[in-house]
Amino acid sequence: MTAGEEHNLVFTSEEEIEQCTADLAATFEAGLTRPIEFRKKQLRQLIRMFDECRDQLAEAVHKDLRKHKFEAVVCELALLRDDAARALANIDRWAATEYPSTRITFWMTRPSVRKVPYGMVLVIGPWNYPMLLLLKPFIGAIAAGNTVALKPSELSPHSASMITELLPRYLDSRAYRIVNGDATQCTQLLKTKFDYIFYTGSGTVGRIVMRAAAEQLTPVTLELGGKSPTILHESCDVDLAAARIFFSKFLNCGQTCIAPDYVFCPRELIPKLVEGFKAAYASYYGGDASTSASYSRMINHRHYDRVHALIEESIAGGAEVLLGGGAKREDKYLEPTALRCKLDDPLMREEIFGPVLPIIELESIDKTIAYINRNDQPLALYIFCKDKKVTEHVINSTRSGGVCINDTIFQFIVPDVPFGGCGQSGMGRYQGKHTFDTFTHQRSVIRSLGIDEPIRRTFLYPPFSVDTIPLSVFSISSYTGIDAKLKLAALMTGAVSIFAYLAISQPALIGL
Repeated sequence: MTAGEEHNLVFTSEEEIEQCTADLAATFEAGLTRPIEFRKKQLRQLIRMFDECRDQLAEAVHKDLRKHKFEAVVCELALLRDDAARALANIDRWAATEYPSTRITFWMTRPSVRKVPYGMVLVIGPWNYPMLLLLKPFIGAIAAGNTVALKPSELSPHSASMITELLPRYLDSRAYRIVNGDATQCTQLLKTKFDYIFYTGSGTVGRIVMRAAAEQLTPVTLELGGKSPTILHESCDVDLAAARIFFSKFLNCGQTCIAPDYVFCPRELIPKLVEGFKAAYASYYGGDASTSASYSRMINHRHYDRVHALIEESIAGGAEVLLGGGAKREDKYLEPTALRCKLDDPLMREEIFGPVLPIIELESIDKTIAYINRNDQPLALYIFCKDKKVTEHVINSTRSGGVCINDTIFQFIVPDVPFGGCGQSGMGRYQGKHTFDTFTHQRSVIRSLGIDEPIRRTFLYPPFSVDTIPLSVFSISSYTGIDAKLKLAALMTGAVSIFAYLAISQPALIGL
Protein backbone atom coordinates (compact mmCIF):
# COMPACT_ATOMS: atom_id res chain seq x y z
CA MET A 1 0.00 0.00 0.00
CA THR A 2 1.04 3.57 -0.61
CA ALA A 3 -0.24 6.73 1.03
CA GLY A 4 -1.59 9.89 -0.53
CA GLU A 5 0.93 12.68 -0.96
CA GLU A 6 -0.56 15.23 1.46
CA HIS A 7 -2.75 13.03 3.63
CA ASN A 8 -2.61 9.59 5.14
CA LEU A 9 -5.34 8.18 2.91
CA VAL A 10 -4.10 4.67 2.18
CA PHE A 11 -4.19 3.81 -1.51
CA THR A 12 -5.26 0.34 -2.60
CA SER A 13 -2.53 -1.75 -4.20
CA GLU A 14 -2.76 -3.38 -7.62
CA GLU A 15 -2.96 -6.84 -6.05
CA GLU A 16 -5.72 -5.73 -3.68
CA ILE A 17 -7.77 -4.31 -6.55
CA GLU A 18 -7.48 -7.59 -8.46
CA GLN A 19 -8.57 -9.54 -5.39
CA CYS A 20 -11.37 -7.07 -4.63
CA THR A 21 -12.97 -7.32 -8.07
CA ALA A 22 -12.52 -11.11 -8.19
CA ASP A 23 -14.25 -11.42 -4.83
CA LEU A 24 -17.13 -9.15 -5.85
CA ALA A 25 -17.67 -11.08 -9.08
CA ALA A 26 -17.67 -14.38 -7.19
CA THR A 27 -20.08 -13.04 -4.59
CA PHE A 28 -22.55 -12.00 -7.25
CA GLU A 29 -22.30 -15.32 -9.03
CA ALA A 30 -22.96 -17.07 -5.71
CA GLY A 31 -26.25 -15.13 -5.47
CA LEU A 32 -25.65 -13.48 -2.08
CA THR A 33 -27.09 -10.08 -3.06
CA ARG A 34 -30.12 -11.30 -5.00
CA PRO A 35 -32.61 -12.00 -2.16
CA ILE A 36 -34.71 -8.96 -1.27
CA GLU A 37 -34.25 -9.61 2.44
CA PHE A 38 -30.46 -9.38 2.08
CA ARG A 39 -30.81 -6.02 0.33
CA LYS A 40 -33.19 -4.77 2.99
CA LYS A 41 -30.76 -5.74 5.73
CA GLN A 42 -27.96 -3.79 4.04
CA LEU A 43 -30.18 -0.72 3.66
CA ARG A 44 -31.15 -0.91 7.34
CA GLN A 45 -27.49 -1.11 8.26
CA LEU A 46 -26.69 1.88 6.09
CA ILE A 47 -29.41 3.88 7.84
CA ARG A 48 -27.88 2.84 11.16
CA MET A 49 -24.52 4.12 9.98
CA PHE A 50 -25.99 7.50 9.06
CA ASP A 51 -27.69 7.71 12.45
CA GLU A 52 -24.84 6.48 14.64
CA CYS A 53 -21.93 8.09 12.77
CA ARG A 54 -23.44 11.36 11.66
CA ASP A 55 -20.99 13.51 13.60
CA GLN A 56 -17.96 11.59 12.34
CA LEU A 57 -19.12 11.79 8.74
CA ALA A 58 -19.92 15.50 9.01
CA GLU A 59 -16.53 16.21 10.59
CA ALA A 60 -14.77 14.44 7.73
CA VAL A 61 -16.60 16.60 5.18
CA HIS A 62 -15.70 19.69 7.22
CA LYS A 63 -12.00 18.79 7.15
CA ASP A 64 -12.06 18.44 3.38
CA LEU A 65 -14.14 21.47 2.40
CA ARG A 66 -14.64 23.51 5.59
CA LYS A 67 -18.36 22.82 5.36
CA HIS A 68 -20.46 23.81 8.35
CA LYS A 69 -21.99 20.82 10.14
CA PHE A 70 -25.45 22.03 9.15
CA GLU A 71 -24.49 22.00 5.47
CA ALA A 72 -22.84 18.58 5.71
CA VAL A 73 -25.83 17.07 7.48
CA VAL A 74 -28.69 18.76 5.61
CA CYS A 75 -27.15 18.83 2.13
CA GLU A 76 -25.51 15.41 2.23
CA LEU A 77 -26.21 13.01 5.11
CA ALA A 78 -29.93 13.70 5.59
CA LEU A 79 -30.56 13.28 1.87
CA LEU A 80 -28.70 9.97 1.93
CA ARG A 81 -30.62 8.69 4.91
CA ASP A 82 -33.89 9.64 3.26
CA ASP A 83 -32.83 7.89 0.05
CA ALA A 84 -31.96 4.70 1.93
CA ALA A 85 -35.23 4.80 3.89
CA ARG A 86 -37.20 5.42 0.70
CA ALA A 87 -35.51 2.48 -1.02
CA LEU A 88 -36.17 0.24 1.98
CA ALA A 89 -39.85 1.18 2.02
CA ASN A 90 -40.37 0.68 -1.70
CA ILE A 91 -38.00 -2.10 -2.69
CA ASP A 92 -40.70 -4.80 -2.79
CA ARG A 93 -42.74 -2.77 -5.26
CA TRP A 94 -39.74 -1.63 -7.30
CA ALA A 95 -38.37 -5.16 -7.64
CA ALA A 96 -41.70 -6.85 -8.34
CA THR A 97 -42.15 -8.61 -11.66
CA GLU A 98 -44.35 -6.65 -14.06
CA TYR A 99 -46.97 -8.17 -16.33
CA PRO A 100 -47.53 -5.81 -19.25
CA SER A 101 -50.89 -5.67 -20.97
CA THR A 102 -50.75 -7.11 -24.47
CA ARG A 103 -52.96 -7.79 -27.45
CA ILE A 104 -55.18 -10.86 -27.20
CA THR A 105 -52.88 -12.60 -29.69
CA PHE A 106 -50.05 -12.69 -27.16
CA TRP A 107 -51.97 -13.84 -24.10
CA MET A 108 -50.74 -17.38 -24.67
CA THR A 109 -47.11 -16.22 -24.25
CA ARG A 110 -47.72 -14.93 -20.69
CA PRO A 111 -45.17 -12.07 -21.03
CA SER A 112 -43.51 -10.63 -17.93
CA VAL A 113 -40.67 -8.28 -17.08
CA ARG A 114 -38.33 -9.27 -14.27
CA LYS A 115 -36.09 -6.82 -12.41
CA VAL A 116 -32.64 -8.36 -12.21
CA PRO A 117 -29.37 -6.77 -11.03
CA TYR A 118 -26.67 -6.03 -13.58
CA GLY A 119 -24.00 -7.79 -11.52
CA MET A 120 -20.75 -6.22 -10.33
CA VAL A 121 -20.90 -2.43 -10.66
CA LEU A 122 -18.43 0.39 -10.17
CA VAL A 123 -19.38 3.73 -8.60
CA ILE A 124 -16.81 6.54 -8.94
CA GLY A 125 -17.57 9.55 -6.73
CA PRO A 126 -16.43 13.19 -6.87
CA TRP A 127 -14.87 15.39 -4.20
CA ASN A 128 -17.31 18.31 -4.02
CA TYR A 129 -20.08 16.39 -2.22
CA PRO A 130 -17.92 13.46 -1.12
CA MET A 131 -20.59 11.59 0.82
CA LEU A 132 -23.74 12.43 -1.14
CA LEU A 133 -22.58 11.85 -4.70
CA LEU A 134 -20.72 8.64 -3.88
CA LEU A 135 -23.32 6.98 -1.67
CA LYS A 136 -26.52 8.13 -3.38
CA PRO A 137 -25.98 5.90 -6.43
CA PHE A 138 -24.58 3.23 -4.09
CA ILE A 139 -27.96 3.03 -2.33
CA GLY A 140 -29.70 2.29 -5.63
CA ALA A 141 -27.08 -0.30 -6.53
CA ILE A 142 -27.65 -2.07 -3.19
CA ALA A 143 -31.43 -1.99 -3.62
CA ALA A 144 -31.11 -3.42 -7.12
CA GLY A 145 -29.08 -6.39 -5.84
CA ASN A 146 -25.63 -5.69 -7.26
CA THR A 147 -22.20 -6.11 -5.74
CA VAL A 148 -20.40 -2.77 -5.71
CA ALA A 149 -16.88 -1.38 -5.88
CA LEU A 150 -16.82 2.18 -4.52
CA LYS A 151 -14.10 4.61 -5.61
CA PRO A 152 -14.15 7.79 -3.48
CA SER A 153 -12.24 10.84 -4.66
CA GLU A 154 -8.70 11.12 -3.32
CA LEU A 155 -9.12 14.91 -3.37
CA SER A 156 -11.45 14.64 -0.36
CA PRO A 157 -9.24 12.25 1.65
CA HIS A 158 -10.85 12.70 5.06
CA SER A 159 -14.24 11.71 3.67
CA ALA A 160 -12.73 8.80 1.75
CA SER A 161 -10.92 7.59 4.87
CA MET A 162 -14.04 7.81 6.99
CA ILE A 163 -16.14 5.87 4.49
CA THR A 164 -13.38 3.28 4.21
CA GLU A 165 -13.34 2.90 7.99
CA LEU A 166 -17.07 2.85 8.67
CA LEU A 167 -18.68 1.04 5.76
CA PRO A 168 -17.23 -2.43 6.50
CA ARG A 169 -18.48 -2.15 10.09
CA TYR A 170 -22.07 -1.92 8.90
CA LEU A 171 -22.31 -3.61 5.49
CA ASP A 172 -21.35 -7.04 4.21
CA SER A 173 -17.79 -6.77 2.86
CA ARG A 174 -18.33 -9.76 0.63
CA ALA A 175 -20.66 -7.61 -1.47
CA TYR A 176 -19.33 -4.07 -1.12
CA ARG A 177 -15.70 -2.93 -1.27
CA ILE A 178 -13.87 0.39 -1.36
CA VAL A 179 -10.89 1.18 -3.59
CA ASN A 180 -8.84 4.26 -2.76
CA GLY A 181 -6.32 5.94 -5.00
CA ASP A 182 -5.77 8.40 -7.80
CA ALA A 183 -5.68 8.06 -11.59
CA THR A 184 -3.50 4.95 -11.34
CA GLN A 185 -6.00 2.97 -9.29
CA CYS A 186 -8.91 4.33 -11.32
CA THR A 187 -7.24 3.26 -14.56
CA GLN A 188 -6.76 -0.25 -13.23
CA LEU A 189 -10.40 -0.42 -12.18
CA LEU A 190 -11.53 0.70 -15.62
CA LYS A 191 -9.59 -2.17 -17.21
CA THR A 192 -11.71 -4.60 -15.22
CA LYS A 193 -14.90 -5.99 -16.73
CA PHE A 194 -17.69 -4.44 -14.69
CA ASP A 195 -21.35 -4.91 -15.55
CA TYR A 196 -22.21 -1.22 -15.02
CA ILE A 197 -20.24 1.96 -14.32
CA PHE A 198 -21.62 5.06 -12.63
CA TYR A 199 -19.35 8.11 -12.76
CA THR A 200 -19.84 11.60 -11.33
CA GLY A 201 -17.27 14.28 -12.11
CA SER A 202 -15.76 16.30 -14.92
CA GLY A 203 -16.38 15.87 -18.62
CA THR A 204 -12.67 15.30 -19.21
CA VAL A 205 -12.56 12.23 -16.98
CA GLY A 206 -16.04 11.25 -18.15
CA ARG A 207 -14.66 10.77 -21.66
CA ILE A 208 -11.91 8.53 -20.27
CA VAL A 209 -14.48 6.46 -18.38
CA MET A 210 -16.66 6.12 -21.45
CA ARG A 211 -13.75 5.08 -23.67
CA ALA A 212 -12.75 2.41 -21.16
CA ALA A 213 -16.35 1.21 -20.85
CA ALA A 214 -16.65 1.01 -24.63
CA GLU A 215 -13.74 -1.43 -24.73
CA GLN A 216 -15.74 -3.75 -22.47
CA LEU A 217 -19.18 -2.85 -23.90
CA THR A 218 -20.15 -1.82 -20.38
CA PRO A 219 -23.17 0.47 -19.94
CA VAL A 220 -22.51 3.74 -18.12
CA THR A 221 -24.19 6.62 -16.39
CA LEU A 222 -22.22 9.86 -16.56
CA GLU A 223 -23.17 12.72 -14.24
CA LEU A 224 -21.05 15.61 -15.44
CA GLY A 225 -21.83 19.33 -15.31
CA GLY A 226 -21.37 22.36 -17.52
CA LYS A 227 -22.22 26.02 -17.59
CA SER A 228 -25.76 26.16 -16.24
CA PRO A 229 -27.39 29.45 -17.29
CA THR A 230 -29.82 31.57 -15.30
CA ILE A 231 -32.24 33.88 -17.10
CA LEU A 232 -33.93 36.83 -15.40
CA HIS A 233 -36.93 38.19 -17.25
CA GLU A 234 -38.18 41.72 -16.70
CA SER A 235 -41.30 40.30 -15.02
CA CYS A 236 -39.39 38.44 -12.30
CA ASP A 237 -39.29 39.06 -8.56
CA VAL A 238 -35.72 40.37 -8.37
CA ASP A 239 -35.41 40.09 -4.59
CA LEU A 240 -36.51 36.44 -4.70
CA ALA A 241 -34.13 35.75 -7.59
CA ALA A 242 -31.19 37.40 -5.79
CA ALA A 243 -31.75 35.45 -2.57
CA ARG A 244 -32.03 32.08 -4.30
CA ILE A 245 -29.29 32.58 -6.87
CA PHE A 246 -26.86 33.81 -4.20
CA PHE A 247 -27.61 30.87 -1.93
CA SER A 248 -27.18 28.18 -4.58
CA LYS A 249 -24.22 29.80 -6.33
CA PHE A 250 -22.10 30.24 -3.21
CA LEU A 251 -23.18 27.09 -1.37
CA ASN A 252 -20.10 24.88 -0.94
CA CYS A 253 -17.95 27.78 -2.17
CA GLY A 254 -19.48 27.49 -5.63
CA GLN A 255 -18.36 23.87 -6.02
CA THR A 256 -21.73 22.45 -7.01
CA CYS A 257 -22.35 20.92 -10.43
CA ILE A 258 -25.86 22.40 -10.68
CA ALA A 259 -24.95 25.85 -9.33
CA PRO A 260 -25.95 28.79 -11.54
CA ASP A 261 -22.82 29.35 -13.64
CA TYR A 262 -23.77 32.73 -15.10
CA VAL A 263 -26.76 35.07 -15.22
CA PHE A 264 -28.49 36.83 -18.09
CA CYS A 265 -30.17 39.93 -16.67
CA PRO A 266 -31.91 42.91 -18.30
CA ARG A 267 -29.73 46.06 -18.01
CA GLU A 268 -32.28 47.96 -15.92
CA LEU A 269 -32.48 45.11 -13.37
CA ILE A 270 -28.74 44.64 -12.81
CA PRO A 271 -28.41 47.32 -10.09
CA LYS A 272 -31.36 45.87 -8.18
CA LEU A 273 -30.00 42.34 -8.59
CA VAL A 274 -26.62 43.41 -7.19
CA GLU A 275 -28.32 45.12 -4.26
CA GLY A 276 -30.19 41.87 -3.63
CA PHE A 277 -26.87 40.00 -3.68
CA LYS A 278 -25.39 42.44 -1.18
CA ALA A 279 -28.37 41.98 1.11
CA ALA A 280 -28.04 38.19 0.86
CA TYR A 281 -24.29 38.42 1.51
CA ALA A 282 -24.91 40.41 4.68
CA SER A 283 -27.67 38.05 5.78
CA TYR A 284 -25.97 34.74 4.99
CA TYR A 285 -22.31 35.46 5.74
CA GLY A 286 -22.33 38.73 7.69
CA GLY A 287 -20.85 40.63 4.74
CA ASP A 288 -17.43 38.98 5.26
CA ALA A 289 -17.40 35.32 4.28
CA SER A 290 -13.81 34.87 5.47
CA THR A 291 -15.02 35.08 9.07
CA SER A 292 -18.19 33.04 8.60
CA ALA A 293 -18.31 29.43 9.76
CA SER A 294 -21.07 28.89 7.20
CA TYR A 295 -18.82 29.51 4.19
CA SER A 296 -16.77 26.66 2.73
CA ARG A 297 -13.36 26.75 1.03
CA MET A 298 -11.93 25.63 -2.28
CA ILE A 299 -10.94 21.97 -2.22
CA ASN A 300 -7.23 22.61 -2.91
CA HIS A 301 -4.77 25.19 -4.19
CA ARG A 302 -4.88 23.89 -7.76
CA HIS A 303 -8.58 24.62 -8.07
CA TYR A 304 -8.14 27.89 -6.20
CA ASP A 305 -5.46 28.99 -8.66
CA ARG A 306 -7.56 28.01 -11.67
CA VAL A 307 -10.62 30.01 -10.59
CA HIS A 308 -8.57 32.96 -9.34
CA ALA A 309 -6.77 33.14 -12.69
CA LEU A 310 -10.12 33.28 -14.53
CA ILE A 311 -11.16 36.21 -12.33
CA GLU A 312 -7.92 38.08 -12.90
CA GLU A 313 -7.99 37.50 -16.67
CA SER A 314 -11.59 38.69 -16.91
CA ILE A 315 -10.88 41.83 -14.86
CA ALA A 316 -7.83 42.57 -17.00
CA GLY A 317 -10.10 42.28 -20.05
CA GLY A 318 -12.58 44.82 -18.70
CA ALA A 319 -14.95 42.84 -16.48
CA GLU A 320 -16.37 44.98 -13.66
CA VAL A 321 -16.40 43.67 -10.09
CA LEU A 322 -19.89 44.28 -8.67
CA LEU A 323 -19.51 42.30 -5.45
CA GLY A 324 -16.69 40.70 -3.49
CA GLY A 325 -13.35 39.99 -5.13
CA GLY A 326 -11.37 39.15 -1.99
CA ALA A 327 -8.97 36.20 -1.93
CA LYS A 328 -6.54 34.49 0.46
CA ARG A 329 -4.57 31.74 -1.18
CA GLU A 330 -3.11 30.30 2.02
CA ASP A 331 -6.67 29.72 3.28
CA LYS A 332 -7.99 28.58 -0.14
CA TYR A 333 -10.52 31.38 0.30
CA LEU A 334 -12.29 33.08 -2.57
CA GLU A 335 -14.91 35.61 -1.57
CA PRO A 336 -18.41 35.41 -3.08
CA THR A 337 -17.88 37.48 -6.21
CA ALA A 338 -20.09 38.85 -8.96
CA LEU A 339 -18.73 40.51 -12.09
CA ARG A 340 -20.35 42.26 -15.01
CA CYS A 341 -18.95 40.37 -17.98
CA LYS A 342 -19.15 39.97 -21.73
CA LEU A 343 -19.80 36.70 -23.51
CA ASP A 344 -16.17 36.43 -24.65
CA ASP A 345 -14.62 36.95 -21.20
CA PRO A 346 -12.40 34.16 -19.80
CA LEU A 347 -15.00 33.33 -17.13
CA MET A 348 -17.36 32.29 -19.93
CA ARG A 349 -14.94 29.79 -21.49
CA GLU A 350 -15.54 26.87 -19.13
CA GLU A 351 -17.56 25.74 -16.14
CA ILE A 352 -16.34 27.92 -13.27
CA PHE A 353 -16.95 25.56 -10.36
CA GLY A 354 -16.10 28.26 -7.86
CA PRO A 355 -17.66 31.26 -6.05
CA VAL A 356 -17.71 33.63 -9.04
CA LEU A 357 -20.86 34.70 -10.86
CA PRO A 358 -20.66 36.47 -14.25
CA ILE A 359 -23.62 38.75 -14.97
CA ILE A 360 -24.35 39.25 -18.68
CA GLU A 361 -26.66 41.94 -20.01
CA LEU A 362 -29.73 40.32 -21.54
CA GLU A 363 -30.52 41.87 -24.91
CA SER A 364 -33.55 39.70 -25.70
CA ILE A 365 -34.94 36.32 -24.74
CA ASP A 366 -34.48 34.98 -28.27
CA LYS A 367 -30.82 36.03 -28.43
CA THR A 368 -30.27 34.43 -25.04
CA ILE A 369 -31.90 31.22 -26.24
CA ALA A 370 -29.71 31.27 -29.35
CA TYR A 371 -26.57 31.64 -27.22
CA ILE A 372 -27.55 28.76 -24.95
CA ASN A 373 -28.30 26.54 -27.94
CA ARG A 374 -24.95 27.32 -29.59
CA ASN A 375 -23.13 25.91 -26.59
CA ASP A 376 -23.06 22.54 -24.85
CA GLN A 377 -26.30 21.41 -23.28
CA PRO A 378 -26.16 22.39 -19.59
CA LEU A 379 -26.98 20.21 -16.63
CA ALA A 380 -29.47 22.81 -15.36
CA LEU A 381 -31.37 25.81 -16.65
CA TYR A 382 -32.85 28.40 -14.30
CA ILE A 383 -35.58 30.87 -15.23
CA PHE A 384 -36.92 33.66 -13.04
CA CYS A 385 -40.06 34.90 -14.73
CA LYS A 386 -43.73 35.51 -13.95
CA ASP A 387 -44.78 35.48 -17.61
CA LYS A 388 -45.88 31.90 -18.34
CA LYS A 389 -45.67 32.34 -22.11
CA VAL A 390 -42.06 33.47 -21.89
CA THR A 391 -41.23 30.64 -19.50
CA GLU A 392 -42.74 28.03 -21.80
CA HIS A 393 -40.98 29.58 -24.79
CA VAL A 394 -37.60 29.23 -23.07
CA ILE A 395 -38.29 25.65 -21.95
CA ASN A 396 -39.55 24.56 -25.38
CA SER A 397 -36.70 26.25 -27.25
CA THR A 398 -33.75 24.93 -25.22
CA ARG A 399 -32.33 21.64 -23.97
CA SER A 400 -30.88 20.92 -20.55
CA GLY A 401 -30.70 18.16 -17.96
CA GLY A 402 -33.33 19.85 -15.79
CA VAL A 403 -35.18 23.14 -15.38
CA CYS A 404 -36.14 25.22 -12.34
CA ILE A 405 -38.60 28.07 -12.62
CA ASN A 406 -38.25 30.80 -9.98
CA ASP A 407 -35.98 28.49 -8.03
CA THR A 408 -32.54 26.87 -8.09
CA ILE A 409 -30.98 23.43 -7.34
CA PHE A 410 -34.20 21.91 -5.98
CA GLN A 411 -34.36 19.53 -8.93
CA PHE A 412 -31.80 17.43 -7.02
CA ILE A 413 -33.67 17.53 -3.73
CA VAL A 414 -37.26 16.65 -4.67
CA PRO A 415 -37.59 12.84 -4.23
CA ASP A 416 -38.16 10.61 -7.26
CA VAL A 417 -37.75 13.39 -9.80
CA PRO A 418 -35.23 12.03 -12.34
CA PHE A 419 -31.88 13.81 -12.23
CA GLY A 420 -29.33 13.65 -15.02
CA GLY A 421 -27.68 15.50 -17.84
CA CYS A 422 -27.90 15.37 -21.61
CA GLY A 423 -25.26 15.81 -24.26
CA GLN A 424 -22.06 17.19 -22.77
CA SER A 425 -23.60 17.38 -19.29
CA GLY A 426 -24.00 13.63 -19.03
CA MET A 427 -26.17 10.64 -19.79
CA GLY A 428 -28.52 8.51 -17.74
CA ARG A 429 -30.56 9.50 -14.73
CA TYR A 430 -30.98 8.67 -11.07
CA GLN A 431 -32.85 9.70 -7.92
CA GLY A 432 -35.10 7.42 -5.87
CA LYS A 433 -36.67 4.73 -8.04
CA HIS A 434 -34.74 6.05 -11.02
CA THR A 435 -31.51 5.01 -9.28
CA PHE A 436 -32.92 1.52 -8.74
CA ASP A 437 -33.91 1.37 -12.40
CA THR A 438 -30.44 2.54 -13.49
CA PHE A 439 -28.79 -0.44 -11.78
CA THR A 440 -31.48 -2.92 -12.86
CA HIS A 441 -31.78 -4.87 -16.08
CA GLN A 442 -35.39 -5.27 -17.13
CA ARG A 443 -35.41 -8.84 -18.36
CA SER A 444 -38.34 -9.90 -20.53
CA VAL A 445 -39.65 -13.42 -20.05
CA ILE A 446 -41.99 -15.09 -22.54
CA ARG A 447 -43.49 -18.40 -21.41
CA SER A 448 -45.42 -20.07 -24.20
CA LEU A 449 -47.89 -22.84 -23.40
CA GLY A 450 -47.69 -24.19 -26.93
CA ILE A 451 -51.45 -24.54 -27.33
CA ASP A 452 -51.57 -21.84 -30.00
CA GLU A 453 -49.46 -23.92 -32.36
CA PRO A 454 -52.34 -24.69 -34.79
CA ILE A 455 -53.06 -20.98 -35.12
CA ARG A 456 -49.38 -20.21 -35.80
CA ARG A 457 -49.31 -22.91 -38.46
CA THR A 458 -52.27 -21.28 -40.13
CA PHE A 459 -51.25 -17.64 -39.99
CA LEU A 460 -47.50 -17.42 -39.33
CA TYR A 461 -45.41 -20.32 -40.57
CA PRO A 462 -44.39 -21.01 -44.20
CA PRO A 463 -45.54 -21.58 -46.82
CA PHE A 464 -46.63 -17.96 -46.85
CA SER A 465 -49.71 -16.64 -48.61
CA VAL A 466 -50.56 -13.06 -49.48
CA ASP A 467 -54.18 -13.88 -48.66
CA THR A 468 -53.41 -14.16 -44.93
CA ILE A 469 -51.40 -10.91 -44.70
CA PRO A 470 -54.24 -8.66 -43.41
CA LEU A 471 -55.33 -11.05 -40.66
CA SER A 472 -51.78 -12.00 -39.70
CA VAL A 473 -50.67 -8.36 -39.52
CA PHE A 474 -53.72 -7.41 -37.49
CA SER A 475 -53.07 -10.25 -35.05
CA ILE A 476 -49.58 -8.99 -34.15
CA SER A 477 -49.98 -5.20 -34.37
CA SER A 478 -52.33 -2.26 -34.17
CA TYR A 479 -52.59 -2.31 -37.96
CA THR A 480 -55.35 -0.07 -39.22
CA GLY A 481 -57.34 -0.32 -42.40
CA ILE A 482 -58.69 -3.83 -41.80
CA ASP A 483 -62.37 -4.31 -42.45
CA ALA A 484 -64.80 -5.44 -39.79
CA LYS A 485 -64.94 -9.05 -41.01
CA LEU A 486 -61.20 -9.52 -40.58
CA LYS A 487 -61.26 -7.90 -37.16
CA LEU A 488 -64.05 -10.25 -36.14
CA ALA A 489 -62.07 -13.19 -37.48
CA ALA A 490 -59.05 -12.11 -35.45
CA LEU A 491 -61.10 -11.81 -32.28
CA MET A 492 -62.62 -15.25 -32.88
CA THR A 493 -59.12 -16.63 -33.37
CA GLY A 494 -58.12 -15.13 -30.04
CA ALA A 495 -61.25 -16.58 -28.42
CA VAL A 496 -60.38 -20.02 -29.72
CA SER A 497 -56.90 -19.66 -28.21
CA ILE A 498 -58.37 -18.70 -24.84
CA PHE A 499 -60.80 -21.62 -24.93
CA ALA A 500 -57.97 -24.01 -25.77
CA TYR A 501 -55.90 -22.61 -22.90
CA LEU A 502 -58.74 -23.02 -20.43
CA ALA A 503 -59.51 -26.48 -21.69
CA ILE A 504 -55.99 -27.57 -20.87
CA SER A 505 -55.23 -25.59 -17.72
CA GLN A 506 -58.67 -25.07 -16.13
CA PRO A 507 -61.05 -27.72 -17.55
CA ALA A 508 -63.42 -27.57 -14.57
CA LEU A 509 -63.88 -23.85 -15.14
CA ILE A 510 -65.54 -24.45 -18.49
CA GLY A 511 -67.32 -27.70 -17.53
CA LEU A 512 -65.00 -30.19 -19.16
